[in-house]
Amino acid sequence: MSTKQSSKASQQASHHKNSQQLKKRPEFIGVMLDRALQLLTTRSPQFLGLTTSSKTPNNLLNQSNFGSNVTIAILDSDIWSERESFNDKGLDPIPSHWKGVCEGGEDFPKTLCNKKLIGVRYFNKGVPKGDPKEKPTARDTMGHGTHTASTAAGRAVNNTSLLGYSKGVAVGMAEKARLAIYRVCSGSGSCSAIDILAEDPIAIGSFGAMEKGVLVSLAAGNSGFEAETVINVAPWTTTVGASTIDTAFHADLVLEDGIAALLKGVHPDWSPAMIKSALMTTAYTHDHDGNPILDEKDFKETNVWGMGAGHVDPEKALDPGLVYDLTVEDYIGFLCASNYSTKDIKTITGKSVNCSSSKIKNPWDLNYPATVVDFDSLEVSVTRTVTHVSATSATYKASIIITSPMSVTVTVDPPMLVFKEKGEKQSYKVRIQVSDKKKLLENKSKNVDSYFGQLVWTDGKHQVTSVIVVTY
Repeated sequence: MSTKQSSKASQQASHHKNSQQLKKRPEFIGVMLDRALQLLTTRSPQFLGLTTSSKTPNNLLNQSNFGSNVTIAILDSDIWSERESFNDKGLDPIPSHWKGVCEGGEDFPKTLCNKKLIGVRYFNKGVPKGDPKEKPTARDTMGHGTHTASTAAGRAVNNTSLLGYSKGVAVGMAEKARLAIYRVCSGSGSCSAIDILAEDPIAIGSFGAMEKGVLVSLAAGNSGFEAETVINVAPWTTTVGASTIDTAFHADLVLEDGIAALLKGVHPDWSPAMIKSALMTTAYTHDHDGNPILDEKDFKETNVWGMGAGHVDPEKALDPGLVYDLTVEDYIGFLCASNYSTKDIKTITGKSVNCSSSKIKNPWDLNYPATVVDFDSLEVSVTRTVTHVSATSATYKASIIITSPMSVTVTVDPPMLVFKEKGEKQSYKVRIQVSDKKKLLENKSKNVDSYFGQLVWTDGKHQVTSVIVVTY
């Protein structure tokens, strides 16, 4: 062994010893190996239905005042604040609830912050020491942070194009929303976990944010089209994938904090779970021409594994009719039902728990706006509770749509829900039973082990759609 290798091994042993000692201390939530993560990343507003063909704002933009009273935090690379996308002309004063700071480091004086860019900080503990490309600054050297910030909340910029194509006005989803930029990714595109949320530090940090009423929107990943490549799957976060838009050149659209900020602006009393529910239950699975959404991998019809709940529909999410709400205790019950140890649960939640008292016995018992059941018996029953969020009374009727051949039957009890006032809650059960065990086993032998369907509640105006997935 060389002297260099010996020194490295000795250093690793020392780090391991120190980490084991820290784990024993009660004031430490957990000790985790830092790892490098990767960054995930003109016509979007109109494509999403936020504006008409004549650029007139629709209901969600108007009612939220373009997100004026909402702050979007971007954890990414740096930002170039002088871009026109971040001007504060005509904006109201900074919301009084804002308690952040403007500390951008080198070449980033506080004067670069304004009523649009209200907070900036940089974190570089995870950046390798001695890297000449890295400076203690929130100045953007690669463009990714500037890009994601302007996509989420950029001001309107006229006469823009991509190499002369798609000329027009470039504008973010929530044009008047405030931005808080946290530089956690290096100029090379690598992001240190220690700098992000200081097992899964993202899940741990986002749990704390959820407790404070902060919706955490995360990218689904950049690992390609294969199965089981989605990351950031904790149920208390909102995981968003990319889609394409209807332009003549290939373009990916990543919504991120894209629509959630506008919804929060209209419904400041909604929990993160309610916002996520509204986005999921109003999503569509067929394009504007009535054709099923395709998988970009092979341009064949996709399914839940490829598109999740579907493509976001902002205008419908504004008034979803019914939502599925969740509490901190519900998520803790989910962790218990998922066989996490009490030690792991305390690491994630910061709380000592007694799983024996949890009402959630299976992971699919979580009051989630989708039903995903791992079937290992002849029958499974799942209870869900919905909250009425419309202003008037309504009667909802249930229907089951089978989107792939199933060897099971799905029934809903009761098949009708009557709501008299806003905020009222009603519960129902979804019963899934094997109808053809022989066929089910035959399909499993052919690697067909997932079956898809939808539960739709409708009152004639709203369609509240929940995905049903049965795996065997």
